[in-house]
Amino acid sequence: QAFPIFETPPGTMRVAVSLAAGAAGECFVTPVWAAEDVVVQSNIKYGSSYNHADAKQEDLLLDAYFPPASDQRKLRPGVVLVHGGSFISGDKTSDGEPDLARFLVSRGYVAVSIDYRLMGKYYGLETDQPPKEATEDARAAVRFMRKMAEDWRIDTDRLTIGGGSAGGFSSLF
Repeated sequence: QAFPIFETPPGTMRVAVSLAAGAAGECFVTPVWAAEDVVVQSNIKYGSSYNHADAKQEDLLLDAYFPPASDQRKLRPGVVLVHGGSFISGDKTSDGEPDLARFLVSRGYVAVSIDYRLMGKYYGLETDQPPKEATEDARAAVRFMRKMAEDWRIDTDRLTIGGGSAGGFSSLF
């Protein structure tokens, strides 16, 4: 099956959506719910990691985006969104991540946008340590979504991760 590219809201990255995932009607391809119907839970702790720059343990937070209560499907695909920022700046609300999350959720996904340790200034970008630590945090978010699969009705066989710039690198590392 081809993976066409659908337009996302202005200012956000483009995302590939599989038509094969849309076996349940129009879900996943065209909006099923309005963006304002998306349910958002902010600042959910998905883990903690040692931050070498601050010399202390840092809580890792995410914002979760869900279809409205009218969504009666037993399982939904999940997406972890990782922001860019050269491992120096940004957070779960930057890079248009909330708009992209609402875009995906309006089509039937459960999405989370994560914060991760920004270690580029501490280590410098000449080393691979900043992307390694960001990748550790992104993997922790995937594990958290698997842990929440029953409560959030996530199909763990349809779980993906993506991002732009540093977030894309962390997703593929």
